Amino acid sequence: MLAAKAKGVSFQYFPSTAEFLAACDGLPGETPIYLDLEMSGSHPSPLELGSLLEGKGFSRLFLCTGRAKSSISKPAWALDVVGKTPPWL
Repeated sequence: MLAAKAKGVSFQYFPSTAEFLAACDGLPGETPIYLDLEMSGSHPSPLELGSLLEGKGFSRLFLCTGRAKSSISKPAWALDVVGKTPPWL
């Protein structure tokens, strides 16, 4: 959070997909959203959440993973599969 603040970046973190769904209705459709593929115990799953968000009009969706990018199939809703390094670093 300190690195984001130092760069003038504002972000929100949600530990579960359910918590994000409860808060996302007020966000603009062009908000960049990074979904962690390894988020465990979440319902809907991060892959299902990406489809749901695309249906709600979100267009800047990214799938984050600690795995090798080449080992992940990019979902149709994702702009890209990215690592877990925050984009502002």
